[in-house]
Amino acid sequence: MKTLDIIVIVSLLASILSPFLFFYFADRILITEIVPLDQKTIQKPNFGDNVEVYGPWINDRHSFLPDWNEIHPVRYIKNLKTGEEWGNKNYSGELMQGVHNPSRLRIFDENDPYRIARGTVVDVFDNPEDGDWHIHLLLDDDYQYLTKSRDRPFMYIPVFVLFGVPIGAFLISLFVWIYRKKLVRIKNLF
Repeated sequence: MKTLDIIVIVSLLASILSPFLFFYFADRILITEIVPLDQKTIQKPNFGDNVEVYGPWINDRHSFLPDWNEIHPVRYIKNLKTGEEWGNKNYSGELMQGVHNPSRLRIFDENDPYRIARGTVVDVFDNPEDGDWHIHLLLDDDYQYLTKSRDRPFMYIPVFVLFGVPIGAFLISLFVWIYRKKLVRIKNLF
């Protein structure tokens, strides 16, 4: 097998596996946000930290984007490895105090809005639009119910579209590759 053949096969396999990996992790990732008001008392976690966060469990809706679930705003974080804690689990201020454009957020449970989530930090970045720190958590198994995909099974429809195209391309390329190899072998016979 030539190097080019190996590169083509690996590329095609990667295009097939990428959506599987994306949807596996997207199903388990929860967005959490620390608003500028709370950044004075809450330390930003680092990639790889195993943390517990506490704040209102909400659904974030945008005009042209699909909605998703979040803990927003985070009022308390605990690093589960070091035991360090920041913020306040007994927060008594207004529920959405410090949140940019709170009208887009739907609180799941008005009577008991706060939830705890535990997981590993897989992404941390500053949002320049509102100043929030976005912390994406790969949730522990017991907390996966907090993510969006549990609520709406039809969100998996794009999976079929994403898989159909790369799988079809792989099968066609494989067929063409095998066909060309057979042609070369047939030509070598004469």
